Amino acid sequence: MLHHNKLHLRKYHPKTISYKGEFWTRILFPFHTVTIYYITRHGKVMSIYKRGHRSILKGNHRGKLVLLDVREYRYKKFVKSHTFTYGALLLMAYVRLPGKSEIAARIGGHHNRVSNFRWMTRPKALEILHKQNAENGIYKLNEKKVKKIKQLADAGITTTPLSKMFNLSKMQIQRVVRGDSWPDVLPGLSRKKEKKAGTSLTIVNKIKRALKGNNVNQKKLAQKYGVGETTVSRIKLGKYYKS
Repeated sequence: MLHHNKLHLRKYHPKTISYKGEFWTRILFPFHTVTIYYITRHGKVMSIYKRGHRSILKGNHRGKLVLLDVREYRYKKFVKSHTFTYGALLLMAYVRLPGKSEIAARIGGHHNRVSNFRWMTRPKALEILHKQNAENGIYKLNEKKVKKIKQLADAGITTTPLSKMFNLSKMQIQRVVRGDSWPDVLPGLSRKKEKKAGTSLTIVNKIKRALKGNNVNQKKLAQKYGVGETTVSRIKLGKYYKS
């Protein structure tokens, strides 16, 4: 018969043990469940259903989180399903049930151990998460880097070398330089994208007259008048400013 507080797995499933002498503690939920759940301090979860049918659960991997869906019953009827992180399961088993508006926040480490989690309000948990991400270099951009990018772009450094220098995509660099992202950092150095003016009729006519000559190099002609080679080709074929 299983003890309601702790279960020593060696007596029942010696093949599934990864740590000798490991104890499994029952998880107490704030609602009634048909299935009984036990957890170790290392975050392994076991379900026990219908007098002894046991299975070790892997959880549902959703992004970087491992979640467990627990079904709530009332008067032997299914009510709804609740989703818990493994951190919340550990705290409910070894610490206490969550208070109002509290979530399980990771305060350190990368393993599912009870010492790595605390009950916190969501704003406090988000504050700690942002601080950890900044310290671990997860965020590629910060205010200091944005200032440097804008100053270098203002000095004439182009997008490609900046993207290699800061290990960012060209699109990210362009958004920073234009002020689409981080607009409050050095707003005076942000350069909005200017719409290119079309080729004027005067330039088109000059290119047409130049194309009538012999052995005309379209590439040099494009460079001379500041247009693309495609534009020169379209003018030659009569697809640009047809008269």
